Amino acid sequence: MEEEKAEVLPPTEELRRLRNEPVAAGALSDRSETEVAADAFGREMQQTRDDINRAREVLRASEQRFERELRGLMSAVDLVCGPAGAASSQRRPDRSEADTSTLPAGSEQPPGRPAGRRKDAPIVDRPEALPRLSKAHCELIRQNGAARPIKAGEVLFREGDRLTDFILVDEGAVDFFQGPPEDEHQIAHLGPGNFLENLDLVAGQTSYISVRVCEDGTAVFVPFDRVCQLAAHDVGLLDVMLRAALARRSVLIEIGAGLRIVGSRFSADTRRLLEFAARNRLPHRWLDLERDSQAEAMLRRLGVRPEETPVVLWGGDRVLRNPSNAQLADVIGMRPPLEPDTTFDLIVVGAGPAGLASAVYGASEGLKTVVVDSTAAGGQAGRSMSIENYLGFPAGITGGELAERATLQARKFGARLMVPSEAVSLERDEAGRHLVRLDDGTLLHGRTLVIATGARYKRLPVPKVEQFEGTSVHYAATEVEAQMCKDSAVAVVGGGNSAGQAAVFLARRSSKVRIIIRGADLARTMSRYLIDEIEKNDKIEVWPNTEVRELHGEESGPETAAGRRMRLLHIVVENRNTHQRQQVEARAVFVFIGTDPHVKWLEGKLSLDRDGFILTGNDAIQGRSELEPADQQQEKEQPQPQIKLQQETAQQQRQGMHQSPQRVPLMLETSRPGVFAVGDVRSGSIKRIATAVGEGAMAVRLVWEHLGV
Repeated sequence: MEEEKAEVLPPTEELRRLRNEPVAAGALSDRSETEVAADAFGREMQQTRDDINRAREVLRASEQRFERELRGLMSAVDLVCGPAGAASSQRRPDRSEADTSTLPAGSEQPPGRPAGRRKDAPIVDRPEALPRLSKAHCELIRQNGAARPIKAGEVLFREGDRLTDFILVDEGAVDFFQGPPEDEHQIAHLGPGNFLENLDLVAGQTSYISVRVCEDGTAVFVPFDRVCQLAAHDVGLLDVMLRAALARRSVLIEIGAGLRIVGSRFSADTRRLLEFAARNRLPHRWLDLERDSQAEAMLRRLGVRPEETPVVLWGGDRVLRNPSNAQLADVIGMRPPLEPDTTFDLIVVGAGPAGLASAVYGASEGLKTVVVDSTAAGGQAGRSMSIENYLGFPAGITGGELAERATLQARKFGARLMVPSEAVSLERDEAGRHLVRLDDGTLLHGRTLVIATGARYKRLPVPKVEQFEGTSVHYAATEVEAQMCKDSAVAVVGGGNSAGQAAVFLARRSSKVRIIIRGADLARTMSRYLIDEIEKNDKIEVWPNTEVRELHGEESGPETAAGRRMRLLHIVVENRNTHQRQQVEARAVFVFIGTDPHVKWLEGKLSLDRDGFILTGNDAIQGRSELEPADQQQEKEQPQPQIKLQQETAQQQRQGMHQSPQRVPLMLETSRPGVFAVGDVRSGSIKRIATAVGEGAMAVRLVWEHLGV
């Protein structure tokens, strides 16, 4: 954004000039004293209003200069330390903020921009999002692409179009727009040396913006595959491209570009779509039927009945009525078709930190790799709004940003991501390869398999909890849930790091956060840095020796298989020492207690421990895990087996299970040769992001050993 041109005097000089301004001669003749006094009073009032307006202009100009300096400083910090935590980079502005942003008073229209630009369009001028290529890189692009003239008014591509080319603006200028043509908002201006490449292109998705030429010139078009080849041999070019892609995606998320999701805050399907968009870092804007006046008018204009909501508006003319996650993913190009008869060297099921680490290391070492996940990259860690103890990010990082960077890194090395796609069974094909069947019928053939499906938090053990799930009982605390319970009291159940991170994050939006734990304090289960943050936050209370016993609310939706949907009003808790019960206000409950592994799709195929986690190494062949002393005593007293060793048919055992005593499974290998388990789904694993990443990387080394390389 350009500097303001008009000179604004300091407030004291302006006030002095106005107050000493002489009154025109003859203005007081032939008039009564009352009229003269009234006129004088009117002039004083007008001068006061003028003084206030001028002071506001001075303040606005100062704020704008400060904002630009701060943005530059934060960009420098980001380059050194990585992006800041959830409070800055992840916060999505309220619509009341985004809809009223304007150019500062007195600023001039930047050259090349149409005079009719909507004033409420946020203008992006973050240098990391709009970098210019060096002369050497521009020349490299020219040598490998096709140049053609571009004319003012020409649309290079629209929101919803699938992109295939990297575009360099060689001469002239273009504008970025968001929204349909009848209600578009300009968001950025690019000139010579800038390039048109977003995360949409890197990820193979359709575009979330439109680009129109505003000044005649020349553009160079290069197939994206060719640009990737160039970048692979030029670290400088690769760095500029990846930084720009990440920064532009963050900008689009912040300003609410892309998808428009229209639905009620009390609808479980609305929450499902919002969570899917947020966890996959898809730019979107939510129009709440309960609070947004535009939402109802928009539905009437589109002819959408209330029972058809939520709806997703995309590309200016597409209306998706309550789409499934898979349907939405297909529309925006998240799941490109798979080539038939493809055999992968490595199939990774689960795209949490462990799975993404396997994908990055496998693909970087030349293994043909595919990653499958039922919802989004990041796993449980991807839902964290602030990870402050992960190595290399002293300012902290959100789980979503960490997952986005890892996903981009895996794609850079050639890994294929299939999200959302759920693995439903593990089999073998005629050639003895591992065969993973997906929920849509797709079959993945692989020489090796890494299982990184993680674990989910256990359901809150209270009556009728399923009627509150999806509206008031949550198992993650992201921006989606925070919006739902803004300015309300909430409860967090659990005493681990995930519960602590959720409480600190929710305290920024909620009026009161109560942490409910069964133990006497947090010291045994939570990191010290989180305890310190909780203790100094006046909005957070810790209720020790307490359990949730009842949920009470009101009906909020139609009948479902679990019963009628309920909206929470308050909870009943019980002190474990005194057994005294108390009613506590809570509009939402966030549950972080224990975990259940994602292993249902593996039923009858692998050895599991008594809690359902996958056994690996020596434990896999012995069909048992390490037991605590108390458990060993219990095993002596109870003759029935405590370890659940799942059996296959005799033929499957001959084909797949470790039969020879000489064939001992590798460290992370399961009871089936060539199948490895990493991260939270593995029995005995340490539930930390860093250890999950380490196991994912280690699994690739063991894959090579299994393949005999």
